[in-house]
Amino acid sequence: MNIKQKQQYEDSLNLTLSLFKQGKSMPEIAYKRKLAVSTIENHLRRLLEDNKIVLFELLDQNKIKVIKEAVINYNSLKEIKEKLPKDISYSEIKYVQTALSRLKQKRKTAIDKAINVYIGNYCSRKCFNHPEIIKDCSHKFNVLRKSMSTVNISFREFNILMKNGNIKVCKLPYNDRMCYVSWKRLEYLTDKNTDFWDLVDADRCRTKIRKENSRVC
Repeated sequence: MNIKQKQQYEDSLNLTLSLFKQGKSMPEIAYKRKLAVSTIENHLRRLLEDNKIVLFELLDQNKIKVIKEAVINYNSLKEIKEKLPKDISYSEIKYVQTALSRLKQKRKTAIDKAINVYIGNYCSRKCFNHPEIIKDCSHKFNVLRKSMSTVNISFREFNILMKNGNIKVCKLPYNDRMCYVSWKRLEYLTDKNTDFWDLVDADRCRTKIRKENSRVC
C-alpha cells in the first residue's frame, strides 16, 4: 500500500467512524457508503484495534462475556463458532478476539519491549548460527522479564546496561557487545554461513571471516 492508498484507506475508516458515532447501524453505513457490510465490519475491527471505538459500542456485555469464554477456551475460529449460540456471528467473535489481542499487547511490560528490541537488533544478528547460545540467553531473558517486570526501563537504558555488562546475559566480550550489525553486514554473514562467534576477535566489527576453527564458545 503506497502513501496515497494509505491515506485513502484512512479517510474511508474515518468516514465509517463518523457514521458509526452518529448511531448508524452497519447495514445503514454500508448502504450509505455503497460498500459491502463485510467491508464495514472490517473497518470497525480496525477502528477497535486502533482504540477509536471500544468493544462495548459493538456488543452488549452479556454477549461479550459468552464470546470471551469461548475465545479463551478454544483455538480455531470454526471451533469457537460451533461452541457459541447460533445468533452470534463470526464478525462478533472477531471483535472480541481483536479486543483481547489489543489488551494483551497493552499489558506488555517495559522490560518485555526492551528485551524484544534487543533480541531483534543484536542477538539474532550476532549469534544466529549458534542456536544453543540463543537458547541459553533466551532462558536468562525470561528470568529477567520476571525479576524486572515492574521496572520502567527504556530500550536505550537497557541497551547500555547490556553493553556494559551490568545485566549479565550476553556471552560476547565487551568490544563485541558494543558492535552493531547492519542489515548489509548481516547479509554478508548469512551468505558466508557464519556469525560473530566465527570471526577473528579483532575483525568482528569489520566482518572478516575467521580462518582458524579453534575458538571455544
